[in-house]
Amino acid sequence: MATVDTSNIEQTASEVEPCRYTVKFDVPATEVNHALKVLINKYRSAKIPGFRPGKTPAKLVRRRFEKQIVEETRDSIIRETIQSMLQDDSLNAVTMPELTGDKLPDIADDTEFSFSVQFDVRPEMEPPELHGIKVAAPKVDVSEADIADYLDAMCQQQARLEQVERPAEENDILKVSYTSPASTDEEVPATAQNLVENSETWIRLAEPTEIPGLVPELTGKSGGDKADVTVTFPDDFREEFLAAKTVPYTINVHEIHTLVPPEINDEFAQKMGMDDVDSLKDAVRSQIESTQQQQRQREIVDQIGKYLIEASDFPLPPTVLREETNRVMYERLSQQQQDGHQGGEQIEKELDAMGEQAETEARERLALRYMLQAIAAKEEIKPDKERMQQHLQLMTTQAQQRQREINPYMAQEAAAANATSDAVFEQLTQWAEVTEMDRDN
Repeated sequence: MATVDTSNIEQTASEVEPCRYTVKFDVPATEVNHALKVLINKYRSAKIPGFRPGKTPAKLVRRRFEKQIVEETRDSIIRETIQSMLQDDSLNAVTMPELTGDKLPDIADDTEFSFSVQFDVRPEMEPPELHGIKVAAPKVDVSEADIADYLDAMCQQQARLEQVERPAEENDILKVSYTSPASTDEEVPATAQNLVENSETWIRLAEPTEIPGLVPELTGKSGGDKADVTVTFPDDFREEFLAAKTVPYTINVHEIHTLVPPEINDEFAQKMGMDDVDSLKDAVRSQIESTQQQQRQREIVDQIGKYLIEASDFPLPPTVLREETNRVMYERLSQQQQDGHQGGEQIEKELDAMGEQAETEARERLALRYMLQAIAAKEEIKPDKERMQQHLQLMTTQAQQRQREINPYMAQEAAAANATSDAVFEQLTQWAEVTEMDRDN
């Protein structure tokens, strides 16, 4: 049961800064009295010695549960009032309202109750001209050389490893062992043991190698050869123990192996699930065309997105911008840690610059997001249900991979937003003025 009739509550909205509003609610004394009565009746069902549940006098209930009744009444009034405002949605709130002030006034009989909230609102903007956006995109054009390169890559994936009796060449795979006196000078951590001494391992003669600089030193060596190599590890080497060290190695080459790709013939085509070489080439052509078409669409979408961002001359919700900036910053820091390119000290030195870059990226993301929403509303573009389901499935899979729970409501909202963006870009692509380019440009 509702504790208040929100239609009787006066609302006064004022903009405190672009895209952020304060709304003051004045709850009349009559609604306060009604809300108190509702809560008192609720507590009359409590067990009180000497009275049957529901028959306890209201005054006794009020006296016994005064603190709880007053607090619950205030919470109910605030909650129902805010919910009513959000359902009306005339202000287009994009963040949950937050109570302002250090302390809320108490609830009292026959007394008006006032409180205020602040929240961000969706920016207002007028989309730019949407017909005839000029973009340049590569042609979908599959050459015989493209097909040959694709088939060659397929063959490399199916290549078998074969030992050869000749000097090592580029891309060969060598079975080696190596030692280094580094372990006699200081204790080697477990993470560096295999980089200092290894009784049997494989090295491919292609950069980068796990131990830097070995390709030219081992090229031309044969099985049974020995090579004395001095390696200077870079200052930012991933294994801190070896960073900036110069380490002498003795490397014993045991065997030379090479990758032998299969011949492209009907037998190979049948292993790939095709009838013959011609049908395999037709399938490859279709795959390359699909890839080129996807690349073409990505480039068109990127250019349309850039056009919309450049036309986005409107303020952004401050709280949303701050949260998006933090999200971008977290993504960048996580990626750098995964890549292992920089240590903590280096990241700390670049923190301010990274923060500025993160805010710039966040502004572009939000500007594009709100612009796409405005276009969808103006052009009455609706999301495709199948595309929504695809986005939802992708988010669910990603959450499972990261062992995170997913909020079903928020996931549905995000999937709808992403599908709407897809639909807007598809429409703008149809309206765009596309200049065809050769794929070499």
